[in-house]
Amino acid sequence: MNLWYRTVRLMVTWVLKAYFRDIIVQGEENVPATGAVMFTVNHQNAFLDALLIATTNKRFTHFLVRADVFKSAVARKFFSSLNMMPVYRWRDGRHGLFNNQEIFRKCSDILTNRHALMVFPEANHHQQRRLLPLSKGFTRITSGVYDVVIVPVGLNYSHHRLLGGSVTVCYGKPISPPSNSDERRYAATLVEHVSGSMRRLITHIEPSPSYQTLEDQLNQDPWQYLDPYQCNKWISTHHQDQFEVTPAPAYPGPGRRLALGVSFLLNFLPLGLCRMMLQKIGDPVFSSSIKVIVALVLFPWYYILLGSLAIYFFGLTAGIAVLFLAVVSMLWRKWTLRWITIKSERKYSDTSPIKS
Repeated sequence: MNLWYRTVRLMVTWVLKAYFRDIIVQGEENVPATGAVMFTVNHQNAFLDALLIATTNKRFTHFLVRADVFKSAVARKFFSSLNMMPVYRWRDGRHGLFNNQEIFRKCSDILTNRHALMVFPEANHHQQRRLLPLSKGFTRITSGVYDVVIVPVGLNYSHHRLLGGSVTVCYGKPISPPSNSDERRYAATLVEHVSGSMRRLITHIEPSPSYQTLEDQLNQDPWQYLDPYQCNKWISTHHQDQFEVTPAPAYPGPGRRLALGVSFLLNFLPLGLCRMMLQKIGDPVFSSSIKVIVALVLFPWYYILLGSLAIYFFGLTAGIAVLFLAVVSMLWRKWTLRWITIKSERKYSDTSPIKS
């Protein structure tokens, strides 16, 4: 494992621990220490999902991510240095789909060389509390690879986009691909086994007229999403029930609102850029991912710049004091927003406006 990958993974681990209240890992013993392994993961939170997989198991992992993030030369070089490869979809054009042939060949080589590969078999990201039908693309990669196992993974967020939430990463039992020589039957059998296992590792509400009713009820206590086994057990017995949702939002008092304002003034540059990026992208699935990237990249440089300017203009003591206040106010902001997230029992809707 190269030093660059180790360093970035360590930095990301620190940022994720600061962003989430708890990161709970279950079934880590199901990840083989050696040999070819493919992680199949539900796609809930853009590239934050990949970061959670990279930091919660010890394998040197390669990743398939959507091709549109590789548009710039700088992005291509950065993502490639972290073992990320583009996968093209219909919306990327027919020419892009031809490029997948070469990408799939590289993925097969990775598995043949007994390394780890992570894919999102849903082929799209979303924040619904269910598993979408799986694409057969991942079956083409494993076909013909000797002695590969598939480890299904379920990501369960208490809150998809709010700071201070928690997440459970559930590693399922390894699945060995079938030995069927018929390509269609091989793909259908493997998709059935993997999707069945993944549905048990996440909260899965079947699409039906009662879907929104069940989700609204579960959203009154989002922390129960962290236990998909109990959540699915509850869902299986409440398909036809109707519930009354009683929102009871928790708002910060005047003192906490003042602290939030001060923290924004002292950290206006990274927080302002974060808001601009969220508004420009417009896709709420990217919300948490953008916040984590800002915390990882912009905040360290901002504090270096702020401290340097403060020391230059006001002297060492005043400069250190300004930097200290900026960092402490940001920590206070984090804990205040975390308090709001934990205390609030309001109906949490993934279609609500993006908040940073």
